[in-house]
Amino acid sequence: LKDTTVRSSYKKDYNQTSSTFQIVWEGLPQNAYLLKTVSSVLIELSNKYKINLNIITDLKYKGYLNQFYDIQTYKQVDKIFDQNKIFTLHKWNVNNYYKIILNSDLAIIPTDLKDHFIAGKPENKLLLFWRLGLPVITSASNAYYRTMKNAKLTNYCFNDNDWYYQIEKLILNAQKRKLIGERGKKYVEEKYSNKRILKKWENVYGKVLIDLKSSNQV
Repeated sequence: LKDTTVRSSYKKDYNQTSSTFQIVWEGLPQNAYLLKTVSSVLIELSNKYKINLNIITDLKYKGYLNQFYDIQTYKQVDKIFDQNKIFTLHKWNVNNYYKIILNSDLAIIPTDLKDHFIAGKPENKLLLFWRLGLPVITSASNAYYRTMKNAKLTNYCFNDNDWYYQIEKLILNAQKRKLIGERGKKYVEEKYSNKRILKKWENVYGKVLIDLKSSNQV
């Protein structure tokens, strides 16, 4: 399924998908706390523009060594955004995750630059969004910064001012979104094979690829 999805599905229309500017974040629920990096910026932007953050993840996860009590993802995210209803939580599902991504106007990958372990992670997720043709804004970790430079893009952020400027710039300009999305996609296609991209998707979300034949899904 993922092979078919990643190979055949990609963003083609960069006009705003609705009257609300749609931003997307995807990842493990345990990492949703990283949205705190951009929460104040998104809240500030929401006072000026109609925006919605699509969060694709599991709806709950286990707390304390990932073994015991359930933590509701929505409650955690709601605290991060100080109860500002500028986000929609979507349950991660192999049949719909890419549709939500493709119906979004922009992807974001915030991370904690002060946490050397988190900031030291590779550029997997950036490459995955680019493969689907999404314009992406990231924190300026070493891997994201290096990959952006290699692709001749500058959509990385060191602080809140950078995040505000970068997001607002793309809210206002569909041509810039198109240029960034297409340049990112071209970079991935030239530098990485489909097989490598699929392996990165498996690693970044921590799920085993589903065999269509064994699951009887089409």
